[in-house]
Amino acid sequence: NPYLTLAGLIFAGLDGIRSGALPPAADADKRPLPATIHEALSCLLRDTFMCGVYGNSYISAYITQKEDEWDRYSREVSEWELEKYLKRI
Repeated sequence: NPYLTLAGLIFAGLDGIRSGALPPAADADKRPLPATIHEALSCLLRDTFMCGVYGNSYISAYITQKEDEWDRYSREVSEWELEKYLKRI
């Protein structure tokens, strides 16, 4: 939902303004983004700020939905897989 995404960005920006946070220097060490959906969901669950913005019940429902979505996706056979491996049979 783009509205919820925008709301999270606005809350984060307002929190940064209130706390006087400054952006990191351009040459600062940057943490890598999560490499998988499971890593991303784990980061979200540990993010106390976002859990406070959206509420624990929404975060829990969102994580459940995304895990179910990933499970359904991972059971699908892609066009690439069919092209790559079916020709070998």
